[in-house]
Order: sequence, then C-alpha cells, then structure tokens
Amino acid sequence: MINSPQKDIYKKDKEMFQFLETTNKNSVFVSYAKKLDISNIGKRAVFIGNGFPFNETYLKEYQERKELVFGKINDVNKLDGQWIGEKVVNYFRKKRPQDFLKIAKKYKLDYVVVESKYSSNFVAFRPKFENNEVKIYKISDFKEKR
Repeated sequence: MINSPQKDIYKKDKEMFQFLETTNKNSVFVSYAKKLDISNIGKRAVFIGNGFPFNETYLKEYQERKELVFGKINDVNKLDGQWIGEKVVNYFRKKRPQDFLKIAKKYKLDYVVVESKYSSNFVAFRPKFENNEVKIYKISDFKEKR
C-alpha cells in the first residue's frame, strides 16, 4: 500500500512509474536521481542505493558497485563541485553507455536512468522512457552501437 507522501510522488511521476511497471520485476536500475523512488515506490531493484550491507560477506561487493557508479574517492575529489555530493553526481553524469555496458558484464544491470539535461553522452540511443526530468535507457541496447 502506498502511503500519502508516496502517493504524491507517484502522481508527480505517474508516467515513469507506469513505465517501471512494464519492466521485468527482477530488473535492476542504476541512477543518481530518483533511486529511492525507483526502489521504494516503483518496486524495482537499484544497483547501488542508500542501504548498507551489515554483513561482511557483501561489503567488498557493495564498495565495488559504489565505485563503479559513483567513482573512487581520489577520482571524485578531482572533479568540480563545492562538496562531495556534488562531485559524486558530476562523476555519474560523465558516464557513457559503454561504461554501463561494462558494468553489466560483471553485475546484473538492466536500465540506466539519467537526468534529461545531462543525457548528451546517450544521443546515439533511444530511451525506453523519457520526460522533462529523466531518460531511461535499456543497457542491452548499448550493444548495438559502438
């Protein structure tokens, strides 16, 4: 059941959530924006989220996933930004389709969600969903063009 604040978020992004419902329930999304909405409201897995594995068995994989998507601290610190959060988002925004395809060869990853105004690296590909805020691309589509 969706609670009241979630209903408001759902209404605001209704078309995106309707798209999420058309994807396989086991699909994995990677995103900087909307990752909480994708997992909590859209009921789809995110590649790396705000959760933390409190099991030592998964700490190394968690860190590797985080670095693959959001960068190693030394690389992130070299980027423009006033604080670490801004630098991390700038790292994500610089990623190209080939970067996500490479990640998907190691870990399950089906879709990437990018902010529409930072989607210039993806112009060679057609999004599966788009609105003014985000574009969602299927990772397997990146195999077609190089």
